[in-house]
Formats: sequence, C-alpha cells, structure tokens
Amino acid sequence: MLEEPVTQDAPSKPKTVNSVADVTRTLSLAGKFAFNKQKPDGHWCGEFRAQVYPTAQYVIFHQAWGTDLSADASQLRKYLLSLQTSDGSWSIAPDYPGDISPTAEAYLALRILDHEADSKELLRARDFIRKAGGLAKVRVLTRFLLAQFGLFPWKAVPQVLPELMLLPTWAPVNIFSLPYFSRHAVLPLAIIRHHEPIFALPNGRSASNAFLDELWLDPRRKSAPYGRSFLDLSMNDPVGFALKAADHLVHALRVLRYSPLR
Repeated sequence: MLEEPVTQDAPSKPKTVNSVADVTRTLSLAGKFAFNKQKPDGHWCGEFRAQVYPTAQYVIFHQAWGTDLSADASQLRKYLLSLQTSDGSWSIAPDYPGDISPTAEAYLALRILDHEADSKELLRARDFIRKAGGLAKVRVLTRFLLAQFGLFPWKAVPQVLPELMLLPTWAPVNIFSLPYFSRHAVLPLAIIRHHEPIFALPNGRSASNAFLDELWLDPRRKSAPYGRSFLDLSMNDPVGFALKAADHLVHALRVLRYSPLR
C-alpha cells in the first residue's frame, strides 16, 4: 500500500519589529546580559569564538620560525580537536559546514604538534579532505601557506606583484582600490611570493616535501590549477581570461624577480 505524501506546513511569516519599542527592549536585555557577565573586580572574560585558522596558523608559523611549542603542545592539540566536527572536518566559522581549507590547515598543525597521523581524528579529517578532492582543492591563501613548507608547488600559486604598490590612485587597479581585507594581505603575499621560501617540517626541509602526501589524490601530480581553464574563460569571462593570461605571463617572465624595483 502506498503511503500518502507528507505535506509540509507553509512557512510562518517573520515577526515584524514593533519599531522603537522592540528595539529598546532588545537593547535593554542585551545590556542586562552583559552586566550579569561582569566579574566582581569589574572586568569581563569570555571565549572569542572563531574559526580554526588563527590557532592552526599560530602553530604553523612557530614551525616556520623554529620556536619550541612543546610546553603548550598538549593544550593546543586539545583545543584544535575540540573544534573538529562530526564528519572529521573543520569549518570557516562556528556552526558552519566543514571546509577543505581550514581542515587542511588544522591537519597540518596537528601533525606538527606530533599528533599521530593514524589517529581516529586525523583519519576522519583525511577522509573528508580526499572526498573533497584532496589538497588540490584548497583556497589560494592555503596554497601560499603550504607552499612555504614544500607541500604545494610554487608554480601552482598565483603571482602577486609588489609593483602594485607603485601604481597611482587613478589607475584602474591600485592598492587603494582594493577592499581593506585584500589591501592588508597583498603586500605580505607579494613579498612571500617573490622570495618563495621553503621552511622545515618535522621530517626535514624540502621543496617537494612528502609530509602530507596522504592528502593528495595523486601525490605524483601536485601542479593543480587554481582557476578555470583558458577555454572556459575565453568563452564566458573575458576579464578573467585577461587576468589569467597576465598571471601566466608573469610566471614566464621570472626575470622580474631581479628587477631593480625589488
């Protein structure tokens, strides 16, 4: 016998704000809540909930600097693992679905902290990353991070020209035409991209490090494209095509690395 289809109720209409009265009440409740959280000596203390990036990158940067985190390793591992979701991933923000880039960075941080690669936590993370396409699918900023340890080829990382700083404000693209978040990141990325540093990992220093090879679908082929194909862009996005062509041209003109302006 066929079951009758289950029908869903129509979504209820959102409540309308009763102008000033509702806003005033909301502000009053928020103020009372804040004062109730105040400590006896007058200060407040609360957890700053953020994505896993700051803590993971803190560990990774200390690895690059060569500083010893062994005294805090246990607490750092505990905190990183507390942010892992049920499917083995880490997300870009609290209560968001898992994402491959923060998962890859958290995985690297835990490996640096000597967490066992075959632990149940990292096995679940590895499974999530591989199902999402492997390290080839991480965001560009994560590529920059991984490339500094030989975990991603520099040729698969976009060029960022420090000469952008010299362009006048009337130019179509200049440092001041970028939004704040992009502006404060461009110059450090340009310096890193120019020098292409390779830092050591627990297994040593190598421009082609195998420390995270288990996260690649095919570790023999790591030169993953970071954008759409030329054919696709030529047919659908002429501006994107021009930018991709310029990026490839700069890759080819490595002589710019020795420019007197640098």
